[in-house]
Amino acid sequence: MRDIGQSTMRHIGQSTMRDIGQSTMRHIGQLTMRDIGQSTIRDIDQSTVIDIGSLTIKHIGKSTMRDFGQSTMRDIGQLTMRHIGQSTMRDIGQLTMKHIGQSTRRDIGQLTMRHIGQSTMRDIGQSTMRDIGQLTTKHIGRSTMRDIGQFTLRHIGQSTMRDIGQSTMRDIGQLTMRHIGKSTIRDIDQLTMRHIGQSTMRDIGQLTMSHIGQSTMRHIGQSTMRYIGQLTTKHIGRSTMRDIGQLTLRHIGQSTMRDIGQSTMRDIGQLTMRHSRSINNERYRSVNNETYRSINNERYRSFNNETYRSVNKVRYRTINNERYRSVK
Repeated sequence: MRDIGQSTMRHIGQSTMRDIGQSTMRHIGQLTMRDIGQSTIRDIDQSTVIDIGSLTIKHIGKSTMRDFGQSTMRDIGQLTMRHIGQSTMRDIGQLTMKHIGQSTRRDIGQLTMRHIGQSTMRDIGQSTMRDIGQLTTKHIGRSTMRDIGQFTLRHIGQSTMRDIGQSTMRDIGQLTMRHIGKSTIRDIDQLTMRHIGQSTMRDIGQLTMSHIGQSTMRHIGQSTMRYIGQLTTKHIGRSTMRDIGQLTLRHIGQSTMRDIGQSTMRDIGQLTMRHSRSINNERYRSVNNETYRSINNERYRSFNNETYRSVNKVRYRTINNERYRSVK
């Protein structure tokens, strides 16, 4: 790993990460992530993968992990993660991470991380891998993620998650996640996620998620998988992701991540995903063959042939022919 500017990241494996810029792996206060492997990361809008202050990314496997941010993986967030077995994460408070597999992580104070395995973690900088944070990441591996508090996500298995928040992947305090696997999860409103694959998720309160597959997720906090800031992520494979406080990400596999910029891959405070049109003024976007109207003013969206009203005003939604009320 090298620090170039405030920080530079390098991936150890087939992938490599680089930070070039004041603190973001690249831009000044910005982060660019690229997936060079089986997965690719795409940012889809203002908040996309995340606007949460800082960002922490972890790589587990052949790749290396790096923490970039004042408290990274921890600051406001308060994050406690635990990996157990292939990997399991939990957030329990400011941030204590334990890996009981090839790696082990711990946050003590602002952030102290330890990797015990092929990967290494580093904390670099005021601006975590990026700027005021935005974050786009992809997971590729078997690990699971969990945030208990501000955001909890868990992927286990081949399922995919999808968060469709107020602006989906984009608006303020909203999160859009996309999984690419057998199952899909959807966020509806503040956040209710369901898994339709090997696992299932449930919202309880603001959000409680349970996986009934190989993994289980629980959210214990106001915004799960999403709120503080914004968060958009993609999962590809069995790995899991997690946002914790500012944002903690884990990469597990051969791929590498890159964050691109204050506007992450694009404008200031905005994130552009591969198939998005002009970000500030666009009224319709197409992502993975899915079309939805302008995020701030949109009233109806369509994802995977499922239609539901805007998140704030919606009272009933239908997902997979199931009808249930909004979380609020």
